Amino acid sequence: CNHHSCRECLNEIYKGAIADETRYPPRCCQPIPIEQSRRLLESQVLRDFSDKQVELETKEKDRIYCSNKTCSRFIRPENVRGRDAKCQRCGTRTCADCKQAAHSSRRPCGAVEGHGTRMALKVMEENKWRRCPDCNNGIERTEGCNHMVCKCGREFCYKCGAQWRTCGCPTF
Repeated sequence: CNHHSCRECLNEIYKGAIADETRYPPRCCQPIPIEQSRRLLESQVLRDFSDKQVELETKEKDRIYCSNKTCSRFIRPENVRGRDAKCQRCGTRTCADCKQAAHSSRRPCGAVEGHGTRMALKVMEENKWRRCPDCNNGIERTEGCNHMVCKCGREFCYKCGAQWRTCGCPTF
Protein backbone atom coordinates (compact mmCIF):
# COMPACT_ATOMS: atom_id res chain seq x y z
CA CYS A 1 0.00 0.00 0.00
CA ASN A 2 3.12 2.20 0.04
CA HIS A 3 2.55 3.42 3.60
CA HIS A 4 5.67 3.66 5.71
CA SER A 5 5.99 2.36 9.26
CA CYS A 6 8.77 2.83 11.74
CA ARG A 7 10.56 -0.24 13.10
CA GLU A 8 8.70 -0.04 16.43
CA CYS A 9 5.24 0.16 14.80
CA LEU A 10 6.04 -2.66 12.38
CA ASN A 11 7.10 -4.87 15.29
CA GLU A 12 3.83 -4.03 17.08
CA ILE A 13 1.81 -4.96 13.98
CA TYR A 14 3.57 -8.35 13.84
CA LYS A 15 3.20 -8.91 17.60
CA GLY A 16 -0.53 -8.23 17.22
CA ALA A 17 -0.78 -10.84 14.46
CA ILE A 18 1.02 -13.36 16.67
CA ALA A 19 -1.26 -12.72 19.65
CA ASP A 20 -4.60 -12.42 17.83
CA GLU A 21 -5.57 -14.60 14.88
CA THR A 22 -8.05 -11.98 13.65
CA ARG A 23 -5.08 -9.69 13.02
CA TYR A 24 -3.33 -12.24 10.78
CA PRO A 25 -1.83 -11.70 8.30
CA PRO A 26 -0.08 -8.54 9.52
CA ARG A 27 -1.46 -5.62 7.55
CA CYS A 28 -1.81 -1.92 7.07
CA CYS A 29 -4.28 -1.40 4.20
CA GLN A 30 -3.08 -4.67 2.67
CA PRO A 31 -1.12 -7.63 4.01
CA ILE A 32 2.52 -6.78 4.72
CA PRO A 33 4.75 -9.50 3.22
CA ILE A 34 7.34 -10.91 5.61
CA GLU A 35 9.97 -10.46 2.88
CA GLN A 36 9.52 -6.68 3.10
CA SER A 37 9.59 -6.68 6.91
CA ARG A 38 12.23 -9.25 7.83
CA ARG A 39 15.18 -6.85 8.17
CA LEU A 40 13.18 -4.46 10.39
CA LEU A 41 11.76 -7.01 12.82
CA GLU A 42 13.34 -7.84 16.17
CA SER A 43 14.86 -11.33 16.06
CA GLN A 44 12.44 -12.66 18.73
CA VAL A 45 9.41 -11.26 16.86
CA LEU A 46 10.67 -12.85 13.64
CA ARG A 47 11.12 -16.26 15.35
CA ASP A 48 7.71 -16.06 17.04
CA PHE A 49 6.04 -15.01 13.80
CA SER A 50 7.67 -17.83 11.83
CA ASP A 51 6.35 -20.36 14.36
CA LYS A 52 2.88 -18.82 14.46
CA GLN A 53 2.68 -18.53 10.67
CA VAL A 54 2.75 -22.33 10.28
CA GLU A 55 -0.08 -22.66 12.82
CA LEU A 56 -2.27 -19.96 11.30
CA GLU A 57 -1.80 -21.19 7.76
CA THR A 58 -2.97 -24.65 8.81
CA LYS A 59 -6.75 -25.00 8.47
CA GLU A 60 -8.28 -24.80 11.93
CA LYS A 61 -9.92 -28.21 11.65
CA ASP A 62 -6.51 -29.71 10.77
CA ARG A 63 -4.61 -28.10 13.65
CA ILE A 64 -3.41 -30.35 16.44
CA TYR A 65 -2.54 -29.00 19.87
CA CYS A 66 -0.72 -30.85 22.61
CA SER A 67 -3.20 -32.82 24.73
CA ASN A 68 -1.15 -32.03 27.87
CA LYS A 69 -3.32 -29.28 29.41
CA THR A 70 -0.29 -27.56 30.96
CA CYS A 71 1.30 -27.25 27.50
CA SER A 72 -1.37 -27.05 24.74
CA ARG A 73 1.24 -25.97 22.18
CA PHE A 74 0.53 -26.27 18.44
CA ILE A 75 2.07 -29.42 16.99
CA ARG A 76 3.65 -28.69 13.63
CA PRO A 77 2.62 -30.96 10.71
CA GLU A 78 6.15 -32.35 10.37
CA ASN A 79 5.76 -33.79 13.90
CA VAL A 80 2.69 -35.83 12.94
CA ARG A 81 3.05 -39.43 11.75
CA GLY A 82 -0.31 -41.00 10.94
CA ARG A 83 -2.39 -40.66 14.12
CA ASP A 84 0.64 -39.92 16.31
CA ALA A 85 1.46 -36.25 16.94
CA LYS A 86 4.45 -35.52 19.18
CA CYS A 87 4.78 -32.18 20.98
CA GLN A 88 8.26 -30.71 20.51
CA ARG A 89 8.00 -28.74 23.76
CA CYS A 90 7.00 -31.39 26.30
CA GLY A 91 7.17 -34.68 24.36
CA THR A 92 3.52 -35.59 24.96
CA ARG A 93 1.93 -37.71 22.25
CA THR A 94 -1.52 -36.71 21.01
CA CYS A 95 -3.95 -38.62 18.77
CA ALA A 96 -4.26 -36.62 15.54
CA ASP A 97 -7.81 -37.94 15.01
CA CYS A 98 -9.53 -37.23 18.34
CA LYS A 99 -7.01 -34.66 19.69
CA GLN A 100 -6.85 -36.47 23.04
CA ALA A 101 -3.85 -38.23 24.61
CA ALA A 102 -2.37 -40.79 22.22
CA HIS A 103 -3.83 -44.27 22.51
CA SER A 104 -3.53 -47.65 20.87
CA SER A 105 -4.86 -47.83 17.33
CA ARG A 106 -6.92 -50.83 18.50
CA ARG A 107 -8.98 -48.55 20.78
CA PRO A 108 -11.47 -46.29 19.04
CA CYS A 109 -11.05 -42.60 19.77
CA GLY A 110 -14.31 -42.27 21.74
CA ALA A 111 -13.21 -45.00 24.16
CA VAL A 112 -10.38 -42.87 25.55
CA GLU A 113 -12.35 -39.71 26.27
CA GLY A 114 -10.99 -38.42 29.55
CA HIS A 115 -12.91 -37.33 32.63
CA GLY A 116 -12.21 -33.66 31.88
CA THR A 117 -13.60 -33.98 28.37
CA ARG A 118 -16.72 -35.77 29.64
CA MET A 119 -17.23 -33.03 32.24
CA ALA A 120 -16.81 -30.29 29.62
CA LEU A 121 -19.35 -32.00 27.35
CA LYS A 122 -21.75 -32.33 30.29
CA VAL A 123 -21.45 -28.59 31.07
CA MET A 124 -22.03 -27.79 27.39
CA GLU A 125 -25.14 -29.97 27.33
CA GLU A 126 -26.51 -28.53 30.59
CA ASN A 127 -26.07 -24.98 29.28
CA LYS A 128 -27.42 -25.86 25.83
CA TRP A 129 -24.19 -24.78 24.17
CA ARG A 130 -23.44 -26.09 20.70
CA ARG A 131 -20.46 -27.57 18.91
CA CYS A 132 -19.45 -26.49 15.45
CA PRO A 133 -20.47 -29.22 12.96
CA ASP A 134 -17.09 -28.92 11.20
CA CYS A 135 -14.41 -28.54 13.87
CA ASN A 136 -16.30 -29.40 17.11
CA ASN A 137 -15.33 -26.14 18.84
CA GLY A 138 -17.74 -25.27 21.62
CA ILE A 139 -19.94 -22.23 20.93
CA GLU A 140 -22.07 -20.30 23.40
CA ARG A 141 -24.66 -17.81 22.20
CA THR A 142 -24.93 -14.99 24.71
CA GLU A 143 -27.31 -12.82 22.70
CA GLY A 144 -28.58 -12.15 19.21
CA CYS A 145 -29.77 -14.41 16.44
CA ASN A 146 -29.31 -18.10 15.66
CA HIS A 147 -26.72 -17.36 12.94
CA MET A 148 -23.36 -18.59 14.22
CA VAL A 149 -19.99 -18.18 12.52
CA CYS A 150 -17.30 -20.41 14.02
CA LYS A 151 -13.60 -19.49 14.08
CA CYS A 152 -13.12 -22.16 11.38
CA GLY A 153 -15.48 -20.21 9.10
CA ARG A 154 -18.48 -22.59 9.24
CA GLU A 155 -21.84 -20.80 9.36
CA PHE A 156 -24.62 -22.74 11.06
CA CYS A 157 -27.91 -22.43 12.90
CA TYR A 158 -27.45 -22.36 16.68
CA LYS A 159 -30.89 -23.85 17.26
CA CYS A 160 -30.58 -27.02 15.13
CA GLY A 161 -26.93 -27.15 13.97
CA ALA A 162 -27.78 -27.20 10.25
CA GLN A 163 -25.83 -25.19 7.70
CA TRP A 164 -27.03 -21.60 7.88
CA ARG A 165 -30.08 -20.79 5.74
CA THR A 166 -30.84 -24.46 5.00
CA CYS A 167 -33.23 -25.01 7.91
CA GLY A 168 -36.61 -23.56 8.78
CA CYS A 169 -35.61 -22.22 12.20
CA PRO A 170 -36.42 -18.61 13.04
CA THR A 171 -33.56 -16.12 12.85
CA PHE A 172 -34.22 -14.99 16.45
